Amino acid sequence: MTMPRSNRHPMLVVATVLACVVLSHAHAEVPTPDLASLEPAAAEQLRAARGDVEELITMGNAVTPAGRADAWGRLAQLYHAYRLDDAALAAYGEAITARPDDVRWVFYRGRLLQTMGQLDAADQAYAAALALQADDAPTHFYRAEIALAQNALDLANEHLDKAAAIDPSIPALAALRGEIALAAERWQEAVDHLEAALTAVPDASRLYHPLGLAYRGLGDLDRAREALAARGEVGLRPPDERLDALSGQRVGERVFTLRGRIAYDRERYDDAIEAFGRAVEAAPDSAGARVNLGTALAQTGSLDEAIDAYRAAITLDPESHIAHSNLGRLLVDDPVIAETHLRAALALVDDAEDHLALAKLLRRTNRPEEARAHAAQAVRLAPGSSPARLEEVRVLLALGRNSQALAAIEIAHGLAPTDARVGALLANLLAIYPDPDRRDGARAVELAEALVEAAATVEHVLVLSTALAEVGRCTEAADWRDKVATTYDNADDPRAAARMRQEAEALRTGPPCRPGIDG
Repeated sequence: MTMPRSNRHPMLVVATVLACVVLSHAHAEVPTPDLASLEPAAAEQLRAARGDVEELITMGNAVTPAGRADAWGRLAQLYHAYRLDDAALAAYGEAITARPDDVRWVFYRGRLLQTMGQLDAADQAYAAALALQADDAPTHFYRAEIALAQNALDLANEHLDKAAAIDPSIPALAALRGEIALAAERWQEAVDHLEAALTAVPDASRLYHPLGLAYRGLGDLDRAREALAARGEVGLRPPDERLDALSGQRVGERVFTLRGRIAYDRERYDDAIEAFGRAVEAAPDSAGARVNLGTALAQTGSLDEAIDAYRAAITLDPESHIAHSNLGRLLVDDPVIAETHLRAALALVDDAEDHLALAKLLRRTNRPEEARAHAAQAVRLAPGSSPARLEEVRVLLALGRNSQALAAIEIAHGLAPTDARVGALLANLLAIYPDPDRRDGARAVELAEALVEAAATVEHVLVLSTALAEVGRCTEAADWRDKVATTYDNADDPRAAARMRQEAEALRTGPPCRPGIDG
């Protein structure tokens, strides 16, 4: 008996067969998930999408298969994005039943099954997707992930070879090859691949964990410890617009806040501003959303907009410590208002950074006695903070309590001997201490020379020049002043350059040329 020939395209025949393989329960009724735990905007989004599908169902054959597939597929994507897995799985099944040749729904179903841990079913779905679209590097990559999870290492490399044949530039390929080599205990190969991936994408901090294990396998324990200490949560996958679109389905403050924080942590501040702005749109009554937006705006120098965001947050929540604190620090040109917000922040939380900010403000507005109490409290709350201890020293100097200031900077230097800011202040104070008999020019020179050797900043060079003058090395002190003058010339600051040259000339009239002492 001769079987009739099919008029369908051969690829569609394959797709239909494969779709049947991965849809053993595709016709089960799509459950209606409980939306009580979702934010109102998200719940409404899902109810509206479900309503659209139910309306299409009532229209029966008036709706094309493509229309049914798109409606079910969009609903499935939403369920998938909100991790309503059972409903998403069933909805993808309905979309595939309506259009088995649409690779989108086959792929997304595979991705969902993979995240659910149903690896064999996921691999079958990916195979069906590749039968429809063979030149898709990310799908080959996901099959390699599954093979690695099942310890089928040779198969994992085969899938990666197929992905690399399509696009060898994907950094995630090197990362996964490194993890495959690690599983095979090929330590050096693992290190080479993982280091290459991290060179390409330094933010992929999750890779430091397998890298540390690979170094441990090589017996390099120092590098192993260093890598393991750097491990984080940011992974690496191929660029895939489909997954980006999936995550983009979600709405609600929490979703956009999470995206914003990830972007902020990666120093992508414009992306963070966009995400936090959408969080504000989703939750206009949320003070926290506006605080996040203000913080990201401040990082880009958009200070007026940041101030507006913080003020709006305080209007919504007058007890927002972070909003008061950040606003107080931004309003440097309005010390009265800044002080009001910093004191409001301290009334809510006894915070070292807020005490420090208020101490600086009070010292700069010629209120050193009030500043002293806040600087001291900052030190008590954060004894290891160099900025707090430096401010304490500056306040003591402003009060004329030079002996206490010298003792305080010595303590700070003992706690942080490599902190350049502490070393510079200590060296300068040792060189210009008001009581000449208590100066220690030799030690000041030693400290300042080390600072200049590490980083020849204008501040460090001036400290060295001052210290050299204290020990009578006047010509050297003058030469360093001249070098600073040249720096100011290059910075197009003629007044500062002229002042440096005048000081250099005065130093050359010595010795003696000690700071603040007539020769």
